[in-house]
Amino acid sequence: MDETTDVSGKEQATIIIRHVKEDVKEDFLAFVHAHDLTGEGLAQLLIHAVEGLSLEMSKCRGLGFDGASAMMGKFRGCAAIIMQQYPLVKPIHCFSHRLNLVLTKACDVKEVKLTLQTLNEVYNFIHSSNMRTLRFTKLVKLSSAKREKLVPLCPTRWVERHDAVLVFIEFLPLIAIFLEDEMKLDANAGLLLAEIRDPRFLVGLVVAESVLAHMLQPSRTLQKKEGDLVCVYALIREIGTLFSKFRADAEEYFHAVFVKAK
Repeated sequence: MDETTDVSGKEQATIIIRHVKEDVKEDFLAFVHAHDLTGEGLAQLLIHAVEGLSLEMSKCRGLGFDGASAMMGKFRGCAAIIMQQYPLVKPIHCFSHRLNLVLTKACDVKEVKLTLQTLNEVYNFIHSSNMRTLRFTKLVKLSSAKREKLVPLCPTRWVERHDAVLVFIEFLPLIAIFLEDEMKLDANAGLLLAEIRDPRFLVGLVVAESVLAHMLQPSRTLQKKEGDLVCVYALIREIGTLFSKFRADAEEYFHAVFVKAK
């Protein structure tokens, strides 16, 4: 179960069940308006939603949540309250969410954080105006680019962030041309143009692409219902070893980064 705010501002809980009948199955059950976001409120919401579909909570053996205190709090979290009634249930902090948290923390590095912020600002500048969007789309169609449009930075899913960085790199020459033209109409275009031409931005962009490329496979595997946690763990260890090698051979790694950024 997870909860998020819909376009009307209401908190909606998403309930999905995972079960086994020869093969692993996952079924979406419902969106439920979450009036009470405390651990107690979420626990009762989940129990009532499941039992309302003629399913027995007593047969539940696992609960998957993000790591928020309302969900996983040791004493008053949703999982703890459900376990008081159903002690056979084992709560699990979603491994995909854990990986997202690690990547989010890694991107707190100032240079990478500023790079992604600039990328997002460029996307917002282009798409905050319908006319600018049309002008950029026309420029893309006249080019030999394989993609058709920029991809926004997803705030939570790092698989999509990797795609956003890749597309931005492919479109970078077009973006520079576009911003040069837009300077005649909006001074902000000139500021963004200076930012994407800054060597620190270009190096940060290449580093972000390099790191996210290695994290793409485990991110995708963890989102599959048939994902094998043991295989993902082994893959993460291999990636950790590779990143340690990058650190040990920093001169060689960053030489390759600078060459690509150039």
